[in-house]
Amino acid sequence: MKKNIINLVLFYLIIINIGCDPNFNNQETPEPVNNTIKILFIGNSLTYSNNMPKIFEELSLNSGKEVYVDQITPGGVSLGFHSTNVETINKINEQKWDYVILQSSDISAFFDLYDHEIRIINKLKNHIKKNNNETKIIYMMVSGLRDGWTGRELNGEIVHYTYKQYMKMIYDGTIYIANQCDVIISPIGIAWEKVIDEKSEMKIKLFDTDGAHPALYGSYIVACTYFSTFFSEELNNTIQSIDIPDNIQNFFQFIVNSVVLNNLELWNNVN
Repeated sequence: MKKNIINLVLFYLIIINIGCDPNFNNQETPEPVNNTIKILFIGNSLTYSNNMPKIFEELSLNSGKEVYVDQITPGGVSLGFHSTNVETINKINEQKWDYVILQSSDISAFFDLYDHEIRIINKLKNHIKKNNNETKIIYMMVSGLRDGWTGRELNGEIVHYTYKQYMKMIYDGTIYIANQCDVIISPIGIAWEKVIDEKSEMKIKLFDTDGAHPALYGSYIVACTYFSTFFSEELNNTIQSIDIPDNIQNFFQFIVNSVVLNNLELWNNVN
């Protein structure tokens, strides 16, 4: 089972590498001004798809938050890669970050890989805390796969987990891993699932055509969830000039407010 799981996680990383821009992280970011909230995203194309960090930045600015947002998100890489990557370590040491986001893959769905993920997160955590012990570390709960997950057991049996079943695996794993590492959870996967529960027709609009990456609607929910996670406050009618109808933006904000703010203790997000 473990060998099959590892192979399929590697396959997932190949999938999320499709369409990646290798020069994306070469873009220059202006230096922050004093009293600005400094935020660093560490991940891959699941984070930078649709320029999500920019969507988040604009949401924050429109809500009166002065933020400085940077990222290191080369396509198709894992947190394991980041934990030993010189460019990532240098980026961590570049600022006294208020928040650092660790975006993994769906490795959290597989209990045989929990310990591996915990070791990697703790390694990155050590780098982050050595740079600034006050930095809050956020672990992203990923949004799963549109069509669920299919794999082969060692006995040859093919197993399939539906989207809902797979999200439950990701949920359980994310909670366990975050508790072991003492990091905050940004419950993006649950926000997506709640949106789909309320409006099933949204499922196809949240995922890109590969069934793994977020489409624009999905990236907008990601940005909203990070906002509520960082600031522990509601987004209310914060409308952006983006290709999403105003009523849909308001609907997404309503769902995110409920998922994040009604469960702060569950997400380890208490002061």
